[in-house]
Amino acid sequence: MERSSDNGSQFEASRDSSSRGESAAYQSDGKASPSRYQQWLQRTIETEVIPRLMLAHRLAAISPSMSSSDLGSTPGPADVETLVSLLLQDDESVCEDFIAALRNRPVAMESIFLDLFSPSARRLGQLWADDLCDFTQVTLGLWRIQKMVYELSSSVPAHLGESTRSAPLRAMLVAAPGSQHTLGLTMVCEFFRRAGWDVYSEPCANAHELTELARHGWFDVIGLSASVDDQLEPLETFISELRTASRNPSVGVMVGGPLFLNNASLVGEVGADFTACDARQAVEMAESFASANQQK
Repeated sequence: MERSSDNGSQFEASRDSSSRGESAAYQSDGKASPSRYQQWLQRTIETEVIPRLMLAHRLAAISPSMSSSDLGSTPGPADVETLVSLLLQDDESVCEDFIAALRNRPVAMESIFLDLFSPSARRLGQLWADDLCDFTQVTLGLWRIQKMVYELSSSVPAHLGESTRSAPLRAMLVAAPGSQHTLGLTMVCEFFRRAGWDVYSEPCANAHELTELARHGWFDVIGLSASVDDQLEPLETFISELRTASRNPSVGVMVGGPLFLNNASLVGEVGADFTACDARQAVEMAESFASANQQK
């Protein structure tokens, strides 16, 4: 089965996705719209950057290399201000050197995600809102934070729990057709893999390709991520098509993304079985659903 690409290429794909989102901040005549800039930047920080920093924090927390007895010191406000100033410089390597120095202090990886990257992302947004830096600087700073998230996450070894199953559960985790936000989905896929699932994820697959995959492959759960209201009606149709085509007649359909975090009632409206507030809960609910199906 084809799997998603490595962290590097996933990062580049997410960078392309962010660029498409950035283009939405321009007016039809190509001129910048400050109000739309602010809306896009706020949405990026609140629904793209911060949630993935939190997921990465939880990812680090479950690693055996991050024991509670080795938490080290915690980054403070001064560290946040230092990182933000470095993020706005031309030389990207100074950020990497700063993080390496923190790791040698030592500062636990989970604390870097939670206590440094997250407030730094918020601080960048505030600087832009206060006209203390321009949009390009903030966009580049956020991009650098996302890059460091990937690099540090990849340095944490996977820790697969023991399983009594003879074969791993299988999941198709993809963005809803037409969705431009896929970076959060990448972190969810990582959680599933670390829990022992066999995961298929292809951000560029279209609706027909995914339907055919469901028809010919066995999946215990299909997860779909959506981010904008315009996707609701086509998502309902797509889920119905997936169920009809699925080789597994009892396949579970999970939906996620900002749309469903803000309104859980939409889960039933689009014909899905469940949603989750984060990647860890997504794994737990998917395993619960699959186990219940196996006992029928």
